[in-house]
Amino acid sequence: METTTAKIANTLISGIKKAQIELEEFQLQLALGKAEVKDKYEETKKKFNKLLHETKLKVNELKGGKDELQTRLEELQLQLTLGKADTIDAFNEQKKKITRALNNLEKELENNPFTAEVHAKLQHEIERFKIKLEILRLHFELKKVDIKEEFEVKKADFLKQVEKMKEKISGNKSTAFSKAENFSTEIKNAYKHLKKAFV
Repeated sequence: METTTAKIANTLISGIKKAQIELEEFQLQLALGKAEVKDKYEETKKKFNKLLHETKLKVNELKGGKDELQTRLEELQLQLTLGKADTIDAFNEQKKKITRALNNLEKELENNPFTAEVHAKLQHEIERFKIKLEILRLHFELKKVDIKEEFEVKKADFLKQVEKMKEKISGNKSTAFSKAENFSTEIKNAYKHLKKAFV
């Protein structure tokens, strides 16, 4: 029978692998011109907003009332729904406000861990969303980003990092990964490597 820590570790690894595939598809759609950058941006915000809404409901269910974490979720949701970005300037302005709200939410998550699984899942989504924003920013600025030759090298490096993390998690199930903030740190580190592969 799998321990809670082992479940969370497996969720962490599978989430990162899933994110890699999703981000590859996301970048490819934009690079091939299958999606307009501004439309893809709106779609990305809408999906993330939906996830935040579901998280807010779950937090309410777990906590039994409104608290600071829900306030931070609502602030971010508000930023996600404000206007369309048709130009790079509008996009950059929205990105700045969204990033500020994301940072506030992450600080609150660190101060307010409720359940490791919900925290880990939300951290995955936040990191994935940040990478998508960076990919979109590049496409807004360049209108089309050529897929770099070094992409495959960076991707291979990322896969090595995931394997190292998997080994680390397997070897440390009962100690280093027993707290949600440790998972949060591991998630952030993994997504830093993933971001290097895409932007």
